[in-house]
Amino acid sequence: MLGAQPTAPKSSKHYVGKEPPPSGVGQPVTFVSGKPAIAYSPEDISALANAQGPGRNAVNMFPISGKEWEQSRSRVVLPPNVNQGAAVNTKTVAPSTRSARANVMSAGGNGSPQGPASIAELARALNYNPDVIYQYVRNNVEVYPVYGTQKGSFGAVLDNQGTVYDQAMLMVDLLRASGYTASFTTGVIKYTAAQFNTLYGVDTSNVCGILKLLGDGGFPIYGATAVSPGQCPGNTSALVDVSVGHVWVKTVINGTTYYFDPSYKTHSFKTGINLASSSTTGYDAPTFLNSAKSGATITADYAQNINRTNIRNNLTTYANNLATYLRSNMPAATVDDVVGGKSIDLIYGAIPHYTSPPLQNTVYALQDQTDVPISMKPTLRIQYQGIDQTYSSDAIYGHRLTITYNSTNQPILTLDGSAVGSPGTAPPSGASTILTLTATHNAYATTAANLTINQTIVAKPGNVFTIANAWGPTGRGLPNYYQTALGNLRAAGAADTSEAVGGTTLAVVAAHWLGQTSRMQSLSERLSNTTFLVLNRTGNRGGWLV
Repeated sequence: MLGAQPTAPKSSKHYVGKEPPPSGVGQPVTFVSGKPAIAYSPEDISALANAQGPGRNAVNMFPISGKEWEQSRSRVVLPPNVNQGAAVNTKTVAPSTRSARANVMSAGGNGSPQGPASIAELARALNYNPDVIYQYVRNNVEVYPVYGTQKGSFGAVLDNQGTVYDQAMLMVDLLRASGYTASFTTGVIKYTAAQFNTLYGVDTSNVCGILKLLGDGGFPIYGATAVSPGQCPGNTSALVDVSVGHVWVKTVINGTTYYFDPSYKTHSFKTGINLASSSTTGYDAPTFLNSAKSGATITADYAQNINRTNIRNNLTTYANNLATYLRSNMPAATVDDVVGGKSIDLIYGAIPHYTSPPLQNTVYALQDQTDVPISMKPTLRIQYQGIDQTYSSDAIYGHRLTITYNSTNQPILTLDGSAVGSPGTAPPSGASTILTLTATHNAYATTAANLTINQTIVAKPGNVFTIANAWGPTGRGLPNYYQTALGNLRAAGAADTSEAVGGTTLAVVAAHWLGQTSRMQSLSERLSNTTFLVLNRTGNRGGWLV
């Protein structure tokens, strides 16, 4: 199918009285780059501060203009030794270890089948056919509203989820593994409200809310229009269209250059049931709150001795009531039927071939790139006892990254079994030492999302620490991959006291935690009808080999 621009069907997720307006009737909307798109009350999170807690950091980011984002590129500074010991770029295929083929549920509710954990194997399974490759990425990999790369092509296969850049990287890798010339084209895409709604499943009835979402995701915004003109914060009218930074896949098929956008896909939506109802759970907010406050001391600025027994008893009652309701009224219900969700509308048959980038805002120029630069990827810096290495997210996600100690207690950083750089300085055996991890989000114009954490680990020969990292939501593919790798190591005779077995075992534990917390976040999003964006999660899991 040649030439036609894609159109979005009317979303099945309706907002009563707030249908997305037709394209072409919008009035200009302005915003101050780097300032809030939504007015905050004094009691809300400070516009300039992060909300920190034990092991977490919630950042409050703001919309960025395309011009300011372009100016920020000159401020991105990368260390000279980035990705030392890691052979990673968009021309490098992923490891060939097989993963489980079971149907898995991603953090975002995507129930697509898990692909093989190998770009080369996946390309072969797709018959080295560019149309089938596009169809696979488009139909199976959910899109995540964050700008730039998060997890790369291999991570997108593992999680069945990824950003626009992740999905472009996956398609380019598959095309190159199939013998096609493929590259990236960056520019500006223009979504109508209906297209944005069916792509991300968000309410477009408030243009400032959309700009807030795009700001949180780090997107450069080149323009937006709404039903009524005005400035954000303050404009409460519905979005008409929005233009943001984008990337397309460029490839040559039978001598003709075509452009693909595997990230653009429509969805079908389920609204779920009313869980705050006497007929489903029996939950009543005032009753629950009064029960929790029974016997408590509550003042203007603190609460003490909240009634945990009443809270637990009420939650148990609500759970039992819901189970009874589902058995009686919805015995075959899925999680999406209960809490709501979305699924990709699958396409089969003729695949559209575009001779120009689909949905491109032609006011802005295009730029071809052979590969995605590291300046569009988050990086993780590891500092420990003189060790100082930095990796892009796609170089380490789904890989084994460990710290062990030699016989003289020098720490050794290892990536997939190979030592990186020189050993660090040996501390006294059994000493508590500080591991510093710094996540830097290079694709953003702001540094607000960057985060440094310090963790205490015990230095001792025989100890092993796996550096866990995740970028965006994590699905079940990651723990399945590590579990399969662990089984292969043991089948090959690797000792339980080896770095490989110890590090992979800890990676399995960390990956399960990452997947479970992502699933909890997805459920919370749907229950609260909101969007949480995960930028990164890092830390370590430790153990001993002897």
